[in-house]
Amino acid sequence: MKKKIKRLIEELKNEVSNQVDKRSLDKLKISFGLNSRRVLGAYRRKGRIIFINAPLLCEIGFKKYKPIIIHEFAHFVVGEIYPKAAAHGPEWKRVVRSLGGIDKARTTEYSLNMQDIWNIWSLQTIK
Repeated sequence: MKKKIKRLIEELKNEVSNQVDKRSLDKLKISFGLNSRRVLGAYRRKGRIIFINAPLLCEIGFKKYKPIIIHEFAHFVVGEIYPKAAAHGPEWKRVVRSLGGIDKARTTEYSLNMQDIWNIWSLQTIK
């Protein structure tokens, strides 16, 4: 699964390579250490890190998770091109749409019961 995500990130980097400096693209990091009940993904501008919720990714699969990756990557692109832009402002919406993502601040299109998924992860962690 991590290989698929890294491949998708490389494809996204190629799509924006004419807009974003190569050094910035090279500095982008992916972390699979996000473990949250509420957050599917996150982007931290300081450090240029996209955080992926690995337990949730494993639970729902890559196809359903792809919009979240595009969503977070769009934050990276906007941060590089428009440093003062709002998190989900018009610049971000334009970028996320151009990458084939969903231009909503929250991706709530999933019929997931987050509490049940969290309970499964908790039991796996305790073992």
